[in-house]
Amino acid sequence: MNIVLDCSGALEILLQKEKARLYAELLKNADWVAAPDLYKIECMNALWDYTNSGEITREEALGKQEELFGLVDEFTDPSENITEAFSEAVRLRQNVRSMMYFTLARRLGAVLLTSDQSLASLAEKEGVTVR
Repeated sequence: MNIVLDCSGALEILLQKEKARLYAELLKNADWVAAPDLYKIECMNALWDYTNSGEITREEALGKQEELFGLVDEFTDPSENITEAFSEAVRLRQNVRSMMYFTLARRLGAVLLTSDQSLASLAEKEGVTVR
């Protein structure tokens, strides 16, 4: 099974949230895990939020960066699907950021691993398998 992982799914694992065990097991058994380069920015922004709120230190955040990036086997260049993501964002009235993950999963025939309920619902309606 191939997986496209978004930041919310990765943070679910890292922060040991409700679906952490399930998501970790899915990644462990995946043949291949992909994410758009955008994932790196989103994850670092989330770590900044946790650092800014005092929940973790800068050093802890940098350590978690390695963990988050290590969950992905291949990062794709945004130019591969940015136009498609924009077109789908307009058609489906969604943000381009979410459509980057959606279109990549659809394009690769991969499972979309996300804890973003809005994205999950939309992707399933559009025929993408979501976990």
